[in-house]
Amino acid sequence: DNMDMDSNNNNDQLMQTLLGNGCSTEYEEEIVDLTIDSVPDSVLRGIVRRNAFGPDFHNYKKMEQHIRKRGSHCIGKQYHRILGLYPVAALLNHSCQSNAVRVFCEGNSMVVHSNAAISKGDEITWSYIPPTQPFPNRQEALQSNYGFSCRCERCRVEAPLYDAQNMDQSFFLQSLEPLNHHWELGLDEASNLSLDLLSHHISQLEDILKHERLTNEERRYLRVGFLHLYIHYFNYTLLSVTTRNNKDEEEATKQKEHVLQLATQLHFSLVASHNASTEHLSILHLLYELASVLYPGTPKIRFWTEQLKRAHMVRYGPLGQRLEHVRTVMVHTRTILRQPDGLQNATHKFL
Repeated sequence: DNMDMDSNNNNDQLMQTLLGNGCSTEYEEEIVDLTIDSVPDSVLRGIVRRNAFGPDFHNYKKMEQHIRKRGSHCIGKQYHRILGLYPVAALLNHSCQSNAVRVFCEGNSMVVHSNAAISKGDEITWSYIPPTQPFPNRQEALQSNYGFSCRCERCRVEAPLYDAQNMDQSFFLQSLEPLNHHWELGLDEASNLSLDLLSHHISQLEDILKHERLTNEERRYLRVGFLHLYIHYFNYTLLSVTTRNNKDEEEATKQKEHVLQLATQLHFSLVASHNASTEHLSILHLLYELASVLYPGTPKIRFWTEQLKRAHMVRYGPLGQRLEHVRTVMVHTRTILRQPDGLQNATHKFL
């Protein structure tokens, strides 16, 4: 018991130091061997803030917010995700259209796989932030957290679309931008919004994407940027059709087909710019299940099964070469993506 108390006290003091809240003089003397004498703690904290890795953009900022809210005692209890410093991985630069994806295996090992074609001499990159947000949101997050503005190919393509003088309908995108940020908060915070309102915003966005001056590349990037808006619409729509009576079965089928159509467009957009990401896997699980319900016994189910398997093989590499491994990982990702506490309930902690 005494050992547990000492351990908890040390953890608490360490967390307070990392959060910049200060600690006792005795404790500073105890951890002097863990720091570089000539480097201020503020600098060390900055290194941790910008270079600590966790599952899918679970970064220092999120961990800090959680600890400030619940206290350091939550580590190892309510809080089950940790961060790690990986010096070689920290050398990789950012791109909103990255060509690599990382996963974590047992033993806290990070594995990086290519999720796009990489030619000799190409730089290997990944995204420091979730790229499934609009161009202005990404730029703001990168500038605020990392001190730079992104000029990757995707950002160069999207930037002119947010210039009011460049495109007649750009103000629509600017009006949807804060809504997308709101949707990222989660369904609980958006529970007071109606399906009609969500449908209106999706229709508005789809009208913008049909603009004749947009290229297919621009459409794909914009879809990925508003992914969370689509996901909330999918959730609300499917929830509404499952609560209707049998008399509305025909309308429910139409709604499911509409979700399938929009999710299909998202899949191809994600393949082009955010392939084999957890967001991509989530959309693919949805497409497979919708196809199973709407078109049982047809080749469409086989098609989405293959797409789902392919994405897992890209993300997990050798883990996907054997069919039983693919099935295990697919069940694992579905568990994580469909439940708030999925990571705690999963047998394998790959994500």
